[in-house]
Amino acid sequence: MEINEQNLEALSTYLRKTLSANTNERLEAEKTLKQIERNENYTSLLLTLCERSTTPDEIRRASVITFKNFIKRNWPSLDQSNSISIRDRNHIKEHIIDLMTRSPEHIQEQLSDAITVIGKCDFPDQWSTLLDTMIKQFQQQTSNSFQSINGVLKTAHSLFERYRYEQKSEELWLEIKLVLEKFAPAFTELFKSLMAYYPQKESDPIEMKNIFNSLLVIIKIFYDLNAQELPEHFEDNITVYMTHFLTLLSYDYPKLHSNNNDPGILDQIKTEICRAVALYVDKNFIAVPISFK
Repeated sequence: MEINEQNLEALSTYLRKTLSANTNERLEAEKTLKQIERNENYTSLLLTLCERSTTPDEIRRASVITFKNFIKRNWPSLDQSNSISIRDRNHIKEHIIDLMTRSPEHIQEQLSDAITVIGKCDFPDQWSTLLDTMIKQFQQQTSNSFQSINGVLKTAHSLFERYRYEQKSEELWLEIKLVLEKFAPAFTELFKSLMAYYPQKESDPIEMKNIFNSLLVIIKIFYDLNAQELPEHFEDNITVYMTHFLTLLSYDYPKLHSNNNDPGILDQIKTEICRAVALYVDKNFIAVPISFK
């Protein structure tokens, strides 16, 4: 299938019909999509519809959900009859991170799920550029970029979370070592920059929520990267992290509290900090600091 307006319009029509209240029309459209999904460029056409701001929102949503589900079904298989060609796989990996960071949140979440599936199969050996692409997003940080940063952080956490519970092995440690060498320095700089940035934005509740959403995922990733062993990078920066953790534990900002019984962002951050410090104590990385008692 060529990537052209005719095919984009046809695919958009099929996706629209999958949302139909008419059962027969919906089933027929789903059957047609199942027939054409084995064509090369099928995923590229779906992503093109996702990307275009002129695409009606319900079609963008349908296309990204269709893409995500297609990836979940087909990416893990390397069978020769598999629906995703090597060319399409490479094209997806080259463009999906950038597309995710530029997409609205409801599109971003679906793409992040797809990236997680791809990353668990291909990272690091078959997706060597993943970390560099993530780091680039950190380094391009602007006051309007928290949606992009949060998307990258959530994706990173979904990939690194398995370090918490996987059995130690040489292969696993080599992967973690690669992540630490490439990702950890930029990650720490991002943490430091956000800690310096939020006091300047206390008059802006929306920006504060964005910043603290990022901080919440950063602390989760901190746990991910320290769960196996104490890495040298974090040992060298332990004062930075513990000092900022203490600052956050004592910090209050009423608009970061929840309006119901669920914990707000700030409460969640404090919970994650206590979990991270407990990890350090349990593994004898540090003694219990007096100020944490």
